[in-house]
Amino acid sequence: MEDNYQESYHKGATLMKSALEKYGKGDFEGGEIDRKEANKYFDSANQEVSAEAEKMSSLYGEGRNFGIIYKVIEENTNGLLEDKKKRDAYAKIIKLIREDKVLKKQFKLYEAFRNAENVEYPEIFVQDVVNVACTGLNKKKITESNDKLLKLISEANLNELVNIDDDEMDLYESIEYLITHKPTFENMKDYSNAKGVVSEYIKRNCVKTDDNTLTEEDYRKKLKEITEKYSNGITESEMELVKLVETTEDKEGLFEARRSEAIKSIRESIGDDSSDVIVQLNEMEYNPNTLLSDIAKFAEISQIMSE
Repeated sequence: MEDNYQESYHKGATLMKSALEKYGKGDFEGGEIDRKEANKYFDSANQEVSAEAEKMSSLYGEGRNFGIIYKVIEENTNGLLEDKKKRDAYAKIIKLIREDKVLKKQFKLYEAFRNAENVEYPEIFVQDVVNVACTGLNKKKITESNDKLLKLISEANLNELVNIDDDEMDLYESIEYLITHKPTFENMKDYSNAKGVVSEYIKRNCVKTDDNTLTEEDYRKKLKEITEKYSNGITESEMELVKLVETTEDKEGLFEARRSEAIKSIRESIGDDSSDVIVQLNEMEYNPNTLLSDIAKFAEISQIMSE
């Protein structure tokens, strides 16, 4: 879509330049023809831009809500380990989130609220997180950075029509309000209501564990690291597995052993038996035609989790 409207703008600009040149030479009839054609291209481009903006607003809100954007990214992880094109697309998305300061701050903030653990005083926790995470953020910066992320999502052709329940949508909209508004006497009611929505969400969903050392170095970050690293293909060290596979008589036993090692490494690293990656690994079945690539995946996961 972007290429289409840029092409229309370019054609319009070229024709408008031609019109001005013709006017300068006294060819008013020719100039008028070029001017009208130029305006047609400009109108077409503006319509395309407006249509895209309307689509983005309907899906993600006027502020390009980061929570909705990240939900789209999460919901499209199905089949991630098997689809190299998808891994490559995700690697670009992950890289942008890591390198863009505004996206990185939003990610940390939304993760802090969505996956809160051992929070005794939600109201204080919400305000403290907002105070730390929102430094340097404003609507303009947020929209610009989120639009860059949406561009990659569009290029990756991800399914953007994901299901978000009312509870989660209220959370995302409230978080967006908190990071795009400073409390004033005029908006104190709306600001307090937004804080209340987030606090109540944490009260209902906060996980209580015996391990207070858990941070956002959790499953999602580990999944991103796997995605980004594995998207570059099998490494030279993993290619040594070819010899192992060829010389092992019990190939199905090798498959089961290496899969168990990968699952064990995930459990020891993130302490989550229900993670999507573990579910995917458990669902994998022995297939002699894909044995080498499967073993390479298991080795890659074990290596990353041990780092």
